[in-house]
Amino acid sequence: MHETNQNRVKLKNMSKPVIIFGAGASHDVVNRGEFGFSNQFQPPLTNDLFNQKWDGFIHTYKALPQLLPQIRQCIKDGINLEQFLRGFKEKIAKLGEDRGEWRNLQLIELEIYLRQLFMVIGDQYLKKTAELLGRKDIDLSNSNNYTTFLQELKDSDIEEASIITFNYDLFLDKAFEFIFGYTFNKIPSYYSNAFKFYKVHGSVDWFYPGVWNGIGEMPTNISVTISELLRTDQKLKDEIYIIGKTKYPPDIIQVPCLSIPLPQDKDFIVEEHRTNIIKDLEQTDKLVIVGWSASDEYFVELINKHIKDDQAELIIIDKISPDGTNGTGEIVNKLSNKSVKKNKKWKNVTTEQCGFSGLWSKVETLERIFS
Repeated sequence: MHETNQNRVKLKNMSKPVIIFGAGASHDVVNRGEFGFSNQFQPPLTNDLFNQKWDGFIHTYKALPQLLPQIRQCIKDGINLEQFLRGFKEKIAKLGEDRGEWRNLQLIELEIYLRQLFMVIGDQYLKKTAELLGRKDIDLSNSNNYTTFLQELKDSDIEEASIITFNYDLFLDKAFEFIFGYTFNKIPSYYSNAFKFYKVHGSVDWFYPGVWNGIGEMPTNISVTISELLRTDQKLKDEIYIIGKTKYPPDIIQVPCLSIPLPQDKDFIVEEHRTNIIKDLEQTDKLVIVGWSASDEYFVELINKHIKDDQAELIIIDKISPDGTNGTGEIVNKLSNKSVKKNKKWKNVTTEQCGFSGLWSKVETLERIFS
């Protein structure tokens, strides 16, 4: 009898994976092999954030459109957006506060633009995809690659995991709420559950609340208003509010709480994320990457520093390259180059160049991710 009871005891699974979702995951949020999809509102990859199809948004701003010729030519010449913006911020710093005022306004408008863009994308993309199916009754926010992934995670024996995203959108947030029933009503709630959720670069529904102090007339242009708030050091709380979850007066000015795509400059929006993620990296035995190019250099350093050699498996799911090149090899190199003298060692490396949608037919890789 004693032996029978022992056999029935389910051994606790000690795997604590760290799972990273990048722009490629949201770009491939619906299975395009199964569904038609709306190119119009498909979540863009980083270098497509200023694609001409977004001109209708960009040209509503006062200062931002002036950056378009430079940005588009740099991308055309092989300079990625992150490199351009890093150089742009360095230029602003050299100009100083007075001479750089217009340039700072461009950066503020860039943040407002990104927030607006991803709010519209989040609201429209899955709806338009359902319309192409002729099924407006389908709610793809509850049926997409994120919800499928989280359901697999829920069904597995894994009891703890850390899920990290560099995306601003809410696709993953809604998947968490649908699959796990999590409610994110304040920042600590994102990492208070067994399956932690970190939004490293911020979120479209996060903002810093600003209050105009009544000195002079408040500008009617939101970007100018935010610029004045920051420039004159008027009241701006350091607390992050969440749209629809935090109660606040109607006259609050919403200052976007997201970082623009820079590989080195502004890393963690929430400092507690850094502390918690470091702890999670030190304890993990599995690093899973979906649609992240490892271009965030500060985060690559964290991985290389805090995941010990031979401690963890590395599993990479990357997009299908149109030219047939293998992008996963470059990602592996970034995550293995611990220093010039020593290469980082992984317990095992698995790569799949199939995109998020193609993951579901990779039986062996799925077993490795969810075991």
